[in-house]
Amino acid sequence: MKGEILAIIVAMIWGFVPILDKLGILNVHPFVGNFVRSMGSFVFMFMIFLYMLKMKQVQIDKVSALYLFTAGLLAGGLAGIIYYFAMKFAPVSRVIPLTSLYPFFAAIFSIIFLGENVTPRLLIGILFIILGTYLILTGKG
Repeated sequence: MKGEILAIIVAMIWGFVPILDKLGILNVHPFVGNFVRSMGSFVFMFMIFLYMLKMKQVQIDKVSALYLFTAGLLAGGLAGIIYYFAMKFAPVSRVIPLTSLYPFFAAIFSIIFLGENVTPRLLIGILFIILGTYLILTGKG
């Protein structure tokens, strides 16, 4: 249950942050916006990293570091910039549902690259993700 509660807290934070993103990107180029946002994340993570060094809890192998670094380049770098362009040109209420299709893509990629099983529940869940996004984007009220 602890993991689920933490996930809900994360969802709440991620639900609020697009409001800050939209307000922050109004008069800023998306590259600059992503850089400033990334600096906020960097400062926070650097403080955590220093604490972990002090507690002697920093251990990582080269392969894991490469995967995680690449994930940061793609998610925090490339996707972050594209996200800010989307926020600049479209309402938050349209951008966020579309970016929330990521579980659909994660399921597809996990099947292809990790060999995860395709189950009826997974297929139904993917259908609901797509249907929910469609309903949000086409709803009139």
